[in-house]
Amino acid sequence: MMMKRLVAAVVTGAAALATVTGCGVDNTESIKPITHEIDSLRAEIKMESEAVDTHDTDAKDHIESVKMTAENVTSKLADLTEDTPTETRDFANAAHAWAEAVLSSRTAILEQAGEDAGTLALTKVGLAARTLDQEAEDLGVEGWESVHDL
Repeated sequence: MMMKRLVAAVVTGAAALATVTGCGVDNTESIKPITHEIDSLRAEIKMESEAVDTHDTDAKDHIESVKMTAENVTSKLADLTEDTPTETRDFANAAHAWAEAVLSSRTAILEQAGEDAGTLALTKVGLAARTLDQEAEDLGVEGWESVHDL
């Protein structure tokens, strides 16, 4: 009888730990809409980078496109963050912060803010990207492509 209680206590403790740490919880469905928004902004940033790297005369149009996409994504991620389960909330918040940082940096570039403002905006993008990448790693997001390297 004593052994059964001990086994039951261990099993209950392990289940509680798994619930608290998120082990065994399938977050795939709550992550999908977040990664979809990240991917749309990531695609625009990649096109922008290619345009800038090749000194494309339409580079400014690509920067504006990233800004518009970031505005849209930021709004959608704000809504998604409110509806996200607790297990994925940090990831959603990090995605939202990254999109806001991208929006701020592109706004600074287009408004030709001073060098200090531009540098600060790009630094914020880098920090937000590192945080987002770390949250994705912590959550175990399958197929994650770093946003820090964009």
